Amino acid sequence: MTKKIQFLFLSIFCISISASAQEAAEVGTAELSNSYCLSIDEDLPIQEYYEVDITAFGFSSAVEAKKVFGTKCNNLITYTVDFEANIVVAHLHLDRTSAPHDREWWSAYLISTCELY
Repeated sequence: MTKKIQFLFLSIFCISISASAQEAAEVGTAELSNSYCLSIDEDLPIQEYYEVDITAFGFSSAVEAKKVFGTKCNNLITYTVDFEANIVVAHLHLDRTSAPHDREWWSAYLISTCELY
């Protein structure tokens, strides 16, 4: 009987941790230029995740969209395409820089990555 109770408490604990972790991740909105340059709102605090509507790009398949955004990923930013919802989520890896940076630094960084393509 005690193993069942322990399992029940462990299950409830894991579910509550998972739910609070999902709630804690705020998602900001960003924009993409025609050349896929990501720009974030410099008036708001930096977010780890940004969601962008990709409807205007007219991708014909998920493979096409993933191919485009796959070439834009690097050590500090990862793009995840949700083709059915017509969005891409940009994950800024805030923990991978040598020191914490503010939104102005990240904006400048995002601009500099566009110059590479």
